[in-house]
Amino acid sequence: MEIKHTHSDGIHVLAVIGDFTAPNLDAATLKFIEVIESADTAGLVVDLAAASFVDSKSIGLLVKAVKSMEPKGGMLSLSRLRPELKNLLDRVQLTAFFHIHDSTEAAVEFLKEKLG
Repeated sequence: MEIKHTHSDGIHVLAVIGDFTAPNLDAATLKFIEVIESADTAGLVVDLAAASFVDSKSIGLLVKAVKSMEPKGGMLSLSRLRPELKNLLDRVQLTAFFHIHDSTEAAVEFLKEKLG
């Protein structure tokens, strides 16, 4: 698994490439913590288009990331989910918990608008 990181104006984008699964979770957790704790992080977009597989532990990491950002007034959005992941989030009733967007650009604009 690889995580590509870009940012602009307090909005960070983490693009997950490969298996976003338990064996890779330590590296992913460290990257998420680094970005969330960054002084300029107001919003975070997690682009999952190139995530070949996402397991329940990784979904748990995304939930924790949302909860970590909320106390400091930040927000997290997901972008470019594969249909099977979107269906899974629907089944476990997490779709409403995450701000989900069809494109990374839409997710970034949403966060810019919401975070002003």
